[in-house]
Amino acid sequence: MAKKGAKLLGIQQDINPFSLMEDYLIIKQSEVTHFTISSHRSALRNFLAEYKGNIKDVKKLKQGVTLFLIDKNSSYYNKLLQALRQFFDYCIGEGVLKENPCIGLKFKHSNVRIVEHSVEVIKALIDSPDKSTFAGLRDYTFILTMLDNGIRPNELLQLQLLDIDFINKQMIIREEYSKTRQLRILPLSIQTVNAIKKLIQARHEAWGNDAPIFCSFSGYRLTSHNFQEGFRKYARKIGVAITPYHLRHTFALWFIRNGGNVFALQKIMGHSKLDMTQVYVNLVQADIKGQHEKATPLNNLFNHNRTVGKIKR
Repeated sequence: MAKKGAKLLGIQQDINPFSLMEDYLIIKQSEVTHFTISSHRSALRNFLAEYKGNIKDVKKLKQGVTLFLIDKNSSYYNKLLQALRQFFDYCIGEGVLKENPCIGLKFKHSNVRIVEHSVEVIKALIDSPDKSTFAGLRDYTFILTMLDNGIRPNELLQLQLLDIDFINKQMIIREEYSKTRQLRILPLSIQTVNAIKKLIQARHEAWGNDAPIFCSFSGYRLTSHNFQEGFRKYARKIGVAITPYHLRHTFALWFIRNGGNVFALQKIMGHSKLDMTQVYVNLVQADIKGQHEKATPLNNLFNHNRTVGKIKR
């Protein structure tokens, strides 16, 4: 039906680009996560609201895309470009466009910014939520879980009761939750298992199994944006700029420092390529090198300021 509607639009002189966008997103739902759909909808709406031109005019579209992407930071730029490319590919398939206006635009190299916090900061964060309330207990358990296995915040917010295996101390990340659309099974420490049990016991009995584990105090699903807004109060309380995603970074770095295997880390983190995992390894190795330069015992034996005398034959 969506496809037929799009074709009908294509034979008209004036095409409603927003209707075309919704047709595209309906089809896209079977391929990507709900989070990606929301991200694409936001990107496309912003572009179409700014463009306000003929959706069939490739030349003007190219100009519009270029203006839309200008001055965007690399990470945001890449997300917008990906959404626009895929939407215009759909438009070509529907006969609305003959050429993708994004041709020639390349993705920017994005330097991944890894943020780690000290043990003292993490302990202060863990102590911040009021565990006597449902929201506080939820946030405490959320923090503990992310530090335990580095799960992505958006994946954690979608987990339901049936996704927790208490016997084997693990959680299941289903394909529809996963950013890479791959099923993952993540381990849980006993401290995290006990915290999740307490959180489940605190749930309202009327919520049933449909409400996510890390839901609002009314039993509704929280988005990553909603949760991050609430998370800021803990950052203000401890006086440190910290986000939920920083906990994922902290997990990865501490995992490597504590002797964790890089391939195991790749599986746990859900990285499709080892390159991303290697970023954490490289940071840890650089940290070790710096510590070695400061702490090598040879610093006790040699004075670096002393000039070396000429060796006698």
